[in-house]
Order: sequence, then C-alpha cells, then structure tokens
Amino acid sequence: MKEWIGREIILPSSIQEISRVQDTCKYINAPYKIFVYIDSIGCTSCKLQLYKWNTLIKNASILMPDSINFIFCFQSKSEKELLNILKRDNFNNSVFIDKESKLDSIYHFSRDLNYQCFFAK
Repeated sequence: MKEWIGREIILPSSIQEISRVQDTCKYINAPYKIFVYIDSIGCTSCKLQLYKWNTLIKNASILMPDSINFIFCFQSKSEKELLNILKRDNFNNSVFIDKESKLDSIYHFSRDLNYQCFFAK
C-alpha cells in the first residue's frame, strides 16, 4: 500500500468512456476523487456491487455536493456485457472501459479487491 501513496493515475487516451444514460461525462471539478479499478478476473458482476456504489454516491452528493468525483474503470473486453450490468443495477455514472488492459499493464494493480480503490485530493 505504501507504494501507492503520492502516485498519480493517468488514464490513457485509448481507454473509452461509456455511459448508458448520457453521451459524455461531465465530471465536476471536485477537490476529492475516488478511483475504482475492476479487473476481469472472476465474476465481474459479483465484484462490482454497483448497488452499494449507488448508495455511496448518492449519500456523498447529498452530504458533500460537488466535492467528490467517482471514477470507475473496468478491465473488460465486452462493452455490451458491461452495459447490461450497468443497466441491471441502474448505475447511471459513466465509466471507463479498458478493453486491452492498458491501465493494468502500466500500474500493475493488485489482484486483491481491497487495493483497487484509490482516494485522491
């Protein structure tokens, strides 16, 4: 965990942003960011638990309006499958899809889900 303190994660321009409800993402210029990386190992739908993220995002927007950006990046080859999961779980945030695992090849994220979520100020 110490190796991540102070590191910056930059999304390559080749990573596509997708949304099931809007054409483009309109991230607010928030002082805090939560970045979540989900790899494709195992059951993607099980790991996402988007209903929990929906609750957290809703609560954060009420308690701290325009203060936190939630940025989700999924390593997945199937945009269709990911959009179906987003629809099923009523997840309206836009997300990034890393079809070629470029982000993981740059940063070598842990396979432990507990270390795939990052906070930045």
